[in-house]
Amino acid sequence: MRIKKFPHFVLLTLLLTQPIAASEEIVVRAVEITAYGMFSEYGRQFDKGYSEQAPGTDTLDYIRFDEFTDQITGSLGISFGIEYVIHSTPRGKPFDVTGIIHYPPAGLVSPQGQIYTRSEEAIEIKIGEKSFYGFGFDEPWEIIPGEWKFEIRRNDVLLAHKTLTVLPQATDKPSEGSE
Repeated sequence: MRIKKFPHFVLLTLLLTQPIAASEEIVVRAVEITAYGMFSEYGRQFDKGYSEQAPGTDTLDYIRFDEFTDQITGSLGISFGIEYVIHSTPRGKPFDVTGIIHYPPAGLVSPQGQIYTRSEEAIEIKIGEKSFYGFGFDEPWEIIPGEWKFEIRRNDVLLAHKTLTVLPQATDKPSEGSE
């Protein structure tokens, strides 16, 4: 499931982009990725289920990053993603962006045979406030090892991106010589 929301946490990693002028006369001066990795979630609300375009969406009241890493454990219950701030003025003004997750090349294959190669979602954020975009492994078929590419876009302009690598699931095989 994809996850979106606006948490309250900061770490520093800076990603500058080209300034863009939007129709609302907002110029994006910089986008800062403030955190990335695995997180715990609080206050989950189910927004919408799976569709032909994308897996389901949940909204979270708050998240807390447990581990800042680009290496993600491929296990049920793991949630991961990016937190970012779009720097511009006026602070607090609503600003529409698109969140996109590109899944590994094989894609996510649902039990019904639907193949998802990416998900895309319109998100309203607020200028100068932390925003979040992530994914949580709720179903075994969602756990696909490889590179998961998170993007935040405004129209055709890439504002922020981060690649997180999901590691293969650990198997619980008995060791040789044990009975």
